[in-house]
Amino acid sequence: MDADGVTDSTPAFPDYGERGDRAGARRARHAFWLCVAACVVITGMLWFTDKYLRHDHADRLYVSAITMNPQSARVLLLQAIKVDGESGEKPTPRYTQALAVRREPDVIVETYEKAYQLDPKNSLFALRYGAQLFQFDDFAKAGEIFREAALHPPENALPSYLEAACVAKASEGLEAVENAMVALTRANKQAKPIIFPKPIWMPSTLPESGEQYARLSRGIADDVCAPLNHFANQVLDLVGAQRAEGRSRGTKRWLAELRLMGERLAEQSEPRYANAARLGLDIQAKVIKLLKTPELNDVELKAEAKEELVEAGIHIGDAREDIRDFERGRDDRVAAGVESVWYPNVLYGYGALWVFGVYLFARIICRLSGARKSVWMTPQGPLGVGAVVGGMLLLFILMHALRLSGWVQIPDTSYERTVALIWWLVLGGMLLFGFVYPALSLKSTEEVSRRSGHPDEVEGTLRLARGAYRRAYLSLALRYQGILLGLYICLYCAWMVSFRVSAGLYPLQINLLAPGLLEEEARRVALALAKLG
Repeated sequence: MDADGVTDSTPAFPDYGERGDRAGARRARHAFWLCVAACVVITGMLWFTDKYLRHDHADRLYVSAITMNPQSARVLLLQAIKVDGESGEKPTPRYTQALAVRREPDVIVETYEKAYQLDPKNSLFALRYGAQLFQFDDFAKAGEIFREAALHPPENALPSYLEAACVAKASEGLEAVENAMVALTRANKQAKPIIFPKPIWMPSTLPESGEQYARLSRGIADDVCAPLNHFANQVLDLVGAQRAEGRSRGTKRWLAELRLMGERLAEQSEPRYANAARLGLDIQAKVIKLLKTPELNDVELKAEAKEELVEAGIHIGDAREDIRDFERGRDDRVAAGVESVWYPNVLYGYGALWVFGVYLFARIICRLSGARKSVWMTPQGPLGVGAVVGGMLLLFILMHALRLSGWVQIPDTSYERTVALIWWLVLGGMLLFGFVYPALSLKSTEEVSRRSGHPDEVEGTLRLARGAYRRAYLSLALRYQGILLGLYICLYCAWMVSFRVSAGLYPLQINLLAPGLLEEEARRVALALAKLG
């Protein structure tokens, strides 16, 4: 008697898996799940190799840190500095620089100083250092840093503008502003480009289009623009006070130089950041507003083309409003981009719950019905395997179709809804087909009973055949759901590997994948500035 109570004298139904190759069925089942496990292990090894073996220890800590929030990054960067110091070679500046920009306020200037000393010729990092000194009211030292930065490549007018801001803040009063305006005039005459620092990054490994990179870039622009904003307001306040008191010495020249700085800041900055362009336009608008006040209607200003001022003010206002419109909607669009990039993972996760739930349901039903492992020897038809494999390929394509919406930033969410609907229809169809497929594959009980070798016992044989059919039906349904579960696990492994090959990242690195809108920001700024004529 076998595990299902079938004896030699009892009719056997090979079409329903009775008295089949039990060892072969067990080997096939184990081989399948070993292949699934191998797929998971290989994917894990690729991820481990990419994360831990691609770079040396210090660089690995550095790359991990710059993709994290500042609190988590500090620990890794301190370790990277320690590991780098133990190498016995000259310290690598970028580790300390990355730590400096993420340091706590009470030690940030000290860390900036250490990073600056490691690479004093890095003029772009010097700008960030000087901006921090300015923020902590150390205007004299900040001015020295900016002055030194102007001597090193690249050619850049920004250090000279920032130095002028420091000169103006070094001491209160008319003389300080006069000295600052001399420095500003000299910077305007040099006609150098205005180059903003970029985030401390690793372009060879990490893309510069993601949400985190864009957030760091805008933070840098805010920090560096702050001294220029203070400088402009200080000069404008002094000009207004001077003119109100009837003293107009040099104020027209000051306003002209300040307006020129605003024009260059808005139109010639590289990269084109919205906050830098907005500051440049704000400075121009404030200058024009001051020129149009009745208190300034002296002989010197009457020569100004009032019509030109009015027209320029209108154009500047339109450009400012366009940039504000973009900035008002940027956070929502970035958040939508994060959700769009994350959505394939969410969709897969919910699908995994359904796949595992249906498999568990089929397994419980098999256990309660008494269908044992021996009936797993039921011949497996190509229909079920073909349906699962074809469905998985379609799901794989749909996941990449969803990924496309995050890349090209499709504004209409109906695209994602449509793709998601197709996804659920395909997955639901595969799950339901698992309970239909056995009926399509198994022969009828009448046919099987006739072929059993006991034609003289029709009623008894038919009754036994129906019991064998029920066990085979549940067996095929369970096997189908098991294959579906295993291939569904492999689906995500294939998704991760293909994503890494095409994008250079894994699909869970959302802060690097979500669009930061830097390219669109530059385009929108250019369109807004085109209104200035």
